[in-house]
Amino acid sequence: MGALKAIVLFLLGIIFVFFAFPIAFFVSAGLGYILCLLGIGIGAYMIAKREKKTLPLVLGVLLVIAGLGSLLVTATVHAGTYAISEAVKTRNLTAKINEPIKAGDWEITVKEVKETAYIRVDSSYYGAKEGQKIVLVGISVKNVGKETRTNPIWSLVLVSNAGKSYEKIYAINLDWIYEPNESIKSSAVLCKYLDMTASVAPGTFIEGDILFQIPKEESPDRLVLKVEVLGGYEVTVKLRG
Repeated sequence: MGALKAIVLFLLGIIFVFFAFPIAFFVSAGLGYILCLLGIGIGAYMIAKREKKTLPLVLGVLLVIAGLGSLLVTATVHAGTYAISEAVKTRNLTAKINEPIKAGDWEITVKEVKETAYIRVDSSYYGAKEGQKIVLVGISVKNVGKETRTNPIWSLVLVSNAGKSYEKIYAINLDWIYEPNESIKSSAVLCKYLDMTASVAPGTFIEGDILFQIPKEESPDRLVLKVEVLGGYEVTVKLRG
């Protein structure tokens, strides 16, 4: 093999090897691997056809080493990217009211749904805004793992039968009733908040209510919960039969 041919093949192989990684990362992993193998193949060809000449041998060995290095880096990055994408991928789960659903190390159950005009928190009474009603969703969160961990629910959205979404609220978002009459006291529903930052030991559970406020003419249809941040779950619980 002549020196000119060896140099041309070496440059061609280097181009394949150099562009293998960006093409594998941004275009196609398979195409990137093919370019690596082509570079290695050209290097092996140069070694085999060197005809006892030093230049093709040296350039061929360098090209094979560069190709193997590029192949290793490409494969490592590809595997790492795939592992990360799998780790952060959100899994979708569905359930019905009073149906426990397992989300990783957690068992979550939406136990009940109540609609009311008034609630009581401790000794204070609150009413819905004009034209609105209060929806209380009772939730149980059980740790079925082996370590004490914090309540994993970080987002709750109520979807009504009108297809509208509502975020959770607190009593402060309602109308505080300074002097409730007996009718309000008797009709008010007791609200015990679900502690969103509670630590839950293995085999134990916490439970409580989540508040929403929606128009009177609408009804709660489903609750969408997000559980865990990385590699988490989006749980949709049907609230109506």
